[in-house]
Amino acid sequence: MGVLPIVWLAGCSLIVPGPDSFRYSSDGEILADAGAVDAGPADSGRLGADASIDSGPECMPVGDEVCNGLDDDCDTRVDEEPTDATTSDDCGSCGVRCGVQCTSDRVCENFVQVEAGRRFSCGLTTLGRVLCWGINSSGQLGRGAAGGQETSPVEVPGISAVTTIAVGDSHACALLADNRVLCWGSNARNQIGNRVSGGIVPAPTEVLRQFGALGDAGSIRELRAHGDLTCAIVGAAVAASSLYCWGDNRFGQIGSSSGGVPSEAPIDRATQVSSLLQLITAAPGVAHACAVTASAGLSCWGDGSMLGDGVTDHGASCSGRDCSLAQVVPGQDAAVAIFSGDGVSCSRSGDGSVSCWEAGQPPAPRTDLRGVLSLSLRVSRFTPVSCGVADSGGVSCWGDNSWGALGTSAPATTAVAVPVDGISAAVQVSTGETHVCATTTEGLGYCWGSDRAGELGDGELAHGMTCRPAPGMPAEDCSSTPQRVVATN
Repeated sequence: MGVLPIVWLAGCSLIVPGPDSFRYSSDGEILADAGAVDAGPADSGRLGADASIDSGPECMPVGDEVCNGLDDDCDTRVDEEPTDATTSDDCGSCGVRCGVQCTSDRVCENFVQVEAGRRFSCGLTTLGRVLCWGINSSGQLGRGAAGGQETSPVEVPGISAVTTIAVGDSHACALLADNRVLCWGSNARNQIGNRVSGGIVPAPTEVLRQFGALGDAGSIRELRAHGDLTCAIVGAAVAASSLYCWGDNRFGQIGSSSGGVPSEAPIDRATQVSSLLQLITAAPGVAHACAVTASAGLSCWGDGSMLGDGVTDHGASCSGRDCSLAQVVPGQDAAVAIFSGDGVSCSRSGDGSVSCWEAGQPPAPRTDLRGVLSLSLRVSRFTPVSCGVADSGGVSCWGDNSWGALGTSAPATTAVAVPVDGISAAVQVSTGETHVCATTTEGLGYCWGSDRAGELGDGELAHGMTCRPAPGMPAEDCSSTPQRVVATN
């Protein structure tokens, strides 16, 4: 508490101003005499931030408390119980930010997951809703019709109580609380899994097995997608779990052929990956997939150059480069997590060490990634950018920065992970074709990189940065600074 000012008047009368004669800060500190008024309406009598000690009227209430840094109701408190705290920047209390919206009962709806695809993104909220934004050429926004684009998140209609989402290049999937998996978007390689080949499926549609729905096989514990491939771990207990995948199978990445020779045809329904049981975690890539099991450790299958054994062509043991039978990755017995992407995989051991490999390579340690909690990987196509979230909450990326997808203005390209500017409390990161998105502990979503189709989700298509990644390619709007995703509903 500050010292009360004493004012001496003629006639030696001592006047000590009462408590209502002062302006107070939010912690009760006396800031100035109430005679000082703010720069607002003349003679309002409110106490403002730029008040000075001067003679004038005592604090006079002007109405209910609102978020303006003033003591509007003259109760010696500032911004308490504001009546206008119903916005995504002031929800319930002043300064409480919401990732999605402030609900009618003044509770924040936040993001718990934001995933990036090819020119589009989707986010899962704390209320179990799915919002998508960006390009909709293949119905990947799930609105029931293809076409157009959205620069801000819009809700996918017809689904609720979603617990996790997975986003591929041009399709998306959601796991619901009732154990159903629904997918929507491009079905060019049967990535919807509804026993129908080809076309576009612009509305959420349930994933099926040969007989019945995927959810009928058991409790679904994990759902992940990359490229045109999606996989789900079925079975709540590791000891009684199995892996189902559907979609692209050009390299045997569905892993459904017992003889090692894949059919190479897209699989239009959820199909159990043969020879893999006791699943801990799994990671589909574009042309390969990997899994950590309690029984065999880390194994990979699909494109034979991506199996982590340093061999490109496995000959008769597969079908040249196509290996649908899972192969144990040498030297990875301590792996507890696996992350696969477009032409790259990385494993994380229990001690936090990370090893990565690309086509035809064995795993090699990545000291710059030690301690990461999660990774999202791309190497071989379009913009090769990979990112990771450290246990400190920081995000680091490496690869090509042509679209600003490294989240920093420099360097142009780097093989070593560099910190993303302005992200310090991330819990998840996802790399799309030319952009990256992350979710923070506060429940906010951020995206950066290309914004040609509105995939950054901030409602803008002009960020003051123009990208032209290669001669002859059209220029497009980009941002190397993470932009906060701004929902419209």
